[in-house]
Amino acid sequence: MENNTHAKMGEIVFVAAGDVFVNRDVFPDSAFRDLQEFIRSADARFCNLETTFASAEASPAAISGGTWARTSENHANILTDYGFNIVAAATNHALDFGERGLLDTIGALRKAGLAHAGAGADLAQASQACFVETAAGRVGLISMASTFHESAAAGAQRMDMRGRPGVNPLRHRTVYTLPAAEIECLRSIAQATGINDHDSLRIKEGFSLAADGVDHVFGGIGFRAGPEPGPVSRPDARDMARTLAGIRDARAQADYVLVSIHSHEMHRGNKCAPAGFLKEAAHAYIDAGAHAILCHGPHVMRGLEIYKGCPIFYSLGNFIFQNETVASLPSDFYEKYGLDERASPQEAFDARSDQGRKGLATNPDIWRAVLPRWTMKEGRLEALTLHPVTLGPGQPRWRRGTPALVPDEDILRDFQKLCEPYGTRLHIEDGMGRLVM
Repeated sequence: MENNTHAKMGEIVFVAAGDVFVNRDVFPDSAFRDLQEFIRSADARFCNLETTFASAEASPAAISGGTWARTSENHANILTDYGFNIVAAATNHALDFGERGLLDTIGALRKAGLAHAGAGADLAQASQACFVETAAGRVGLISMASTFHESAAAGAQRMDMRGRPGVNPLRHRTVYTLPAAEIECLRSIAQATGINDHDSLRIKEGFSLAADGVDHVFGGIGFRAGPEPGPVSRPDARDMARTLAGIRDARAQADYVLVSIHSHEMHRGNKCAPAGFLKEAAHAYIDAGAHAILCHGPHVMRGLEIYKGCPIFYSLGNFIFQNETVASLPSDFYEKYGLDERASPQEAFDARSDQGRKGLATNPDIWRAVLPRWTMKEGRLEALTLHPVTLGPGQPRWRRGTPALVPDEDILRDFQKLCEPYGTRLHIEDGMGRLVM
């Protein structure tokens, strides 16, 4: 039975998990039951869907999110078995099996009774908030992705043209700063090599637009003169305007609004540090009325910021990560690693990981995360706790990737370090982290 006694006190409780890349059935052992009880103790219970429920009729896309992600539609029930009731569907894997696979996934989520946002038959549907009714109030979710192939962005409907199925996009632009003398070197290199010739012709013939706000474009990348070298990223103004309007609309229809962003982009090669545009967008969304920002995508934890009394989780890490037990892969995957049609998926994963010597699976941070649980009242954060999770590091691939709550204070101390740039402090005791308000 779900524990909603806090609803009587005018409070609402949230739990949020990161990426769910599920491929296997769940055995109802004590680890599962502990998580189930923990998740169901909240009112609004969020996770990010990192796979698809594409049917066998859905063809693989030419480009994937890294692994062509597909599992049985029956595994949508695993999300409800754990207790989740609201799901983000905008990720770089959403169109791994094309438009048919995307629509199959939406259908499976609907069949499982899961409120979901971030993907749809056109841009209007992908941008829409979904809502879940709880004993403590109505909660809305807007979901988007900043990491995706350009063909995966949903297209807008017109009076004379149908829209395009896809994800709700948060596009962004990165311009790199260099001293003026080094930009002149780029000009010389471009002239000598002709690296810009194709793009220049497309601009001349009207197929592309010239970049604005830059001093030079080199190989499609914009550069601006400045004293300190480095990247400066900003969110796309069109996507920001659409999302801010959506947040204001959702706020008029719900007690609380969550915003989910699937973002792999990082700062200066550090996976644990989000790109600059993400912080700018997150602050703007809270300014517009959102109550929490839930980011995911890099498969590692990032820090927590408290902004105007609302939490911003820059990455929740993984919750279920079973990316090496998919049942089948398209020929493109095998060809990339020099394998023929007789190879199995497991041989392909062995080739990608160099027999387990490289890749995501070798990063211990992939297999550890935190589950946040927080209480809000009258739009303000009242309390927040963080609960360590392990996904079975060191286990063979057919076992690892399934979550369990653990009293591992090392995970919490590492998370605390990630929070330091935001001035967020935790009190760690008895295997749990508590936000110092």
